[in-house]
Amino acid sequence: MRLSHHAFLSSYFSLLGFSLTKNFSFAAALFTGAVFIDLDHLIDYYLLYKSENKSLRDFFRVCHTHALPRYVLILHSYDLLALSAAALYLSGAMNELTLGLFAGFFIHLALDRLFNNIGRFSYLFVYRLLHGFRPSLFQIEDIRI
Repeated sequence: MRLSHHAFLSSYFSLLGFSLTKNFSFAAALFTGAVFIDLDHLIDYYLLYKSENKSLRDFFRVCHTHALPRYVLILHSYDLLALSAAALYLSGAMNELTLGLFAGFFIHLALDRLFNNIGRFSYLFVYRLLHGFRPSLFQIEDIRI
């Protein structure tokens, strides 16, 4: 999904979250988590893409044409998300802000899974690690277990 689509749908889910909880902090954190989870694309671009002319315009071009040689996408990981949530819960640090962030991350991943043509294991970090973070892992016809 494009950033504008995530921002629009995240606004909807944030309003829904606010209407259910009456908690502005939760709703704001949900929006933040749902949109800014995509910062890992920027990290991958700057660390993995070899170009002399890196720019924001080039970043969006590379993302939309799937031109990266590998996709680490550290935040796009159900397994790391679950481990982080468990660690926060067990440490007693879970509150409306962290809960909102995790809700936003999960919503983002669910929307990606629903609207992007990716395989069911693509958002498991361990799976991507074991397969060398290959770009083909994000093409549904190439997913094998």
